[in-house]
Amino acid sequence: MIESSDVMKKKSKRKSKLWEKIFIILSILIVIIIIGIYAYRTIYYYRKTNYTPPDAKLIDIVTNQMNVVYSGDGLYKENNTDNFYYYGKNPNNYLLYNGLLWRIISADSMGIKIIADSSLTSLVWGVNETYDKSNIYKWLNEDVYIKTIQNNILNSNWCSSTIDINDYKCNSVVSSKVGLITTEEYLKAGGVDSYLNNNTYFWTLNTSDELKAYYIHNEGGINNEVSSGTNFYSYGVRPVVYLNKEIPYLNGKGTESEPYIVENNQEIAINNHPVGSYVFYQGYTWKVTEITEKYTKVILDGYLMNEKGEPIKLSYNKVNTYLNDTFIKKLKTDNLVKIDFLITEYNNDSAYNYSTKKSSNSSYIGLPIISDLFITEYENVWLNTYANTNQKLIYTTSKESSLYADLETSENYIRPVIAIKNGLIIASGDGTKNNPFVLGDE
Repeated sequence: MIESSDVMKKKSKRKSKLWEKIFIILSILIVIIIIGIYAYRTIYYYRKTNYTPPDAKLIDIVTNQMNVVYSGDGLYKENNTDNFYYYGKNPNNYLLYNGLLWRIISADSMGIKIIADSSLTSLVWGVNETYDKSNIYKWLNEDVYIKTIQNNILNSNWCSSTIDINDYKCNSVVSSKVGLITTEEYLKAGGVDSYLNNNTYFWTLNTSDELKAYYIHNEGGINNEVSSGTNFYSYGVRPVVYLNKEIPYLNGKGTESEPYIVENNQEIAINNHPVGSYVFYQGYTWKVTEITEKYTKVILDGYLMNEKGEPIKLSYNKVNTYLNDTFIKKLKTDNLVKIDFLITEYNNDSAYNYSTKKSSNSSYIGLPIISDLFITEYENVWLNTYANTNQKLIYTTSKESSLYADLETSENYIRPVIAIKNGLIIASGDGTKNNPFVLGDE
C-alpha cells in the first residue's frame, strides 16, 4: 500500500522536530559543560592564588609567583636565584610589625628585610666613624631601639667599611640585630623614583673614603655633606631589620590601607603591647615611646591645642610652667607616674652624645629629648635638649626629619610626654592611628 504524500510529509516533519529537540538538548548540555569547565577553572585558579592556609608564612605570601612583575612598580625576582626585591614608587610592600609601619625591601631563602616607613628619631652620625662606631649604631643596637624589638628578628651582617657608591664593595661587616639601608639597595629600588624616597633626610649604612656618612636628602639624592665647620647635621634614622622566614602571615594585602599583618596580640594590658601603639587616654591620643617595669611612657600624637582648637605656641622658658601648672589640671593623676624628665645637651663639645645630661625635673608631664622615639613626626616642636647652653639655643624638629636650634625666647609647638601606670586595661581599639587603644581602669 502506497502512503499518500500528506502522510509522508507529516512523518518527515515529526522526524525534523525530533532532531531539532535533540540538537537543542545537546547544545544546552554542551553549553552547561563549557560553563562548568570555566567555572571550575576560575574557582581553581582563584583558590590557588587567593587561598591562604592557616599555617601560612609571610615569606610565602610575599614571594608568590603571582606577585612577580617584569615592568613597572612591584616585586622583581633576580635571575636564577630565590632572591626577590621591590622596585618603584608605589609597590604593595607595606607591613605592620611590632607596632610600626614598615616597607619590605627584599626577601630570600633566609627571611625578609624591612625598613621603617618613616624616621623614628633624628641624630648626628658621629665624627669620622663607620657604622659600627657611629652614634646611630649605638642608638639602634645598644641603648634605645633594641629594647623595643620583639621576636622574629635575625642577627645580620651590616657593612662597616668605606664604600664607593658607584662600585659597591664592602670589605668588612659587623653582626647585629639592626642596621640601615645601603646606598646599593636604595638605588636598586629606584632611588629618587622609589618608595624609599619619602622627601626627608635619613642616614644610609655607608661611609665614604673620608669617613663621611652617606644620607638621602629631601629631594631623594645621595649626599655626604655631614657638617658645617664644627657643627654636624642631624638626620633621620630609619631602622632596617631582617625577619625570620618562619614569621607567620595573618592577613593583609600589602597596601598602605591594608598592610600585611603578622601579629595578633590579645593581651589586655597596655604595657603588653609594642612601642609605637596609639592610645586614647583622658581625652587625648598618645603614642607609646617606651615601656619599663613600672610605667608606659607616651607622647601626644600632635600639637597641644587651646580651647579654640588652635595649636599652642610658647617660648621654651614658659613651657614647663604651663604644662605643670595649667595643663596638669586637665588630667587625673591617679594613674600617672612622676618620672625624671631629662634636660640634655647635644653638640660638638659633648661629641654628640645623646645621653649627656644637663639636669632633670621630676614631674607628671615633660618634653621629649633628642634620642626619644617619634620626635620628628611633627615639625616646630620644642625638645628638652640644648644645642648651645651659653647662647640659649634649644633644638626643635622639622618636617624633613632633621633638627634645628632656636632661641629659647622664640615660640614653638608643644608635644607633652606622660608616664602611665602599667596594668591599665584596654577597653577597645587595635592600637592603630585610626583606631587607638582606649584605656580603662587598672
